[in-house]
Amino acid sequence: MNHELKRKKRTPWTGTETRRSGSVLPIVTVSIVLFFMMLAFALDLGMIQLSKSELQNAADAAALAGAAQLLDEDFLDGTKDQSDDIVDSRDFAQSFAGQNYAAGRFLSIDRNDSNDPNGGVLVGYLADPKDLNSPMETDGVPEYNSVQVRAELAQVINGPLALFCGAFLGMDEVEIGADSTATMDDRIIGFRITGDERLPLLPFTINVNLWDQGFPGDPIGASAFHFPIFQMFRLLAGISCHWTSQDVLQLYPNYPGEQGNFGTLDIGPEDNSTAEIIDQILYGPTVEDIAYIGGLVLEQNDSDVFIKWLQGDTGVSTAIQSAVNTIKGQPRLIPLHRSYCGTGNNMMYEVVRFAGVKVVNVQMTGALAYRHIDVVPCQVTTPTAVVHPQGPGSNLVYSLSLSR
Repeated sequence: MNHELKRKKRTPWTGTETRRSGSVLPIVTVSIVLFFMMLAFALDLGMIQLSKSELQNAADAAALAGAAQLLDEDFLDGTKDQSDDIVDSRDFAQSFAGQNYAAGRFLSIDRNDSNDPNGGVLVGYLADPKDLNSPMETDGVPEYNSVQVRAELAQVINGPLALFCGAFLGMDEVEIGADSTATMDDRIIGFRITGDERLPLLPFTINVNLWDQGFPGDPIGASAFHFPIFQMFRLLAGISCHWTSQDVLQLYPNYPGEQGNFGTLDIGPEDNSTAEIIDQILYGPTVEDIAYIGGLVLEQNDSDVFIKWLQGDTGVSTAIQSAVNTIKGQPRLIPLHRSYCGTGNNMMYEVVRFAGVKVVNVQMTGALAYRHIDVVPCQVTTPTAVVHPQGPGSNLVYSLSLSR
């Protein structure tokens, strides 16, 4: 009797549980849809970020390649003409952009021969590349020193980026782009190197007035004379106002009336050996050498002239002839000084500017009067150069870097 009562108390199975479990299916379905939407959205975000990074790399490479072509080689022949350099700038920008890809496709950029401010390759002038508010000037500028590149995935070029979540959001594609600007600047006040870098600087110096007699460059703080008067004097006297890449200047010794070691520098410890000098001639000073002299960046004095005093060397051995011969024809940097004081190992030179040269002749044996190292001017570009908007230009030594 009790067993029967217990069995009667049990609730019979009616199938209600089956109907309740069926209500989970819509939730699962919505969850799956949401999951795939979020997955598609995440994939799209990742693809957009990756494509933007690829576009930025392409824009950076194209801007640097384009700006490098703005170096006006015609200046070395006595004239200034950037017309062919601007054409090359657009060519190289397009070429380097085309060697990069984004979203799995090789890129094209708008050549923009009209130099439209909204075009793909814009050539202009930045008065102060370090100032992000300094405008890119394109009309009536003294020279072109910067190239701005726009790399993009858009309807008008390269095609937009397709999206995974387009089916869910009603947006099948998106346009993205990246901008980059590179600048060539010759307002150099010095150099900074790090790690194992070597600065291609020769341990010699030339008087800036002698240099400017043939190659004027930018006279800011360099010449003892006001530049227009100095130029007019040279013109009336029939003296050449510009020497070219074929004209030779004696690097060492190089100042009338001075004998012996005049024009050699200590870039590093004062007790440097001949082997260390040879090493600097071949490869340039090291980070330690430059640190020893307190850096190689000129500083403004009370007259707002950029200067740095460097100590002279006691002399140069005839053993350097082989090393100097080895670097013949290779671009090198030299300091230019405007004044000096002392004698021998106490000689000090007031450096005010830098120039680029190539060694063309070497004679370091025999009588002192017949020894000489001869150079011609050349243009040198280095990412280690330090630029200042008020620095003395040279038309020879340039910094090439991304400016924005």
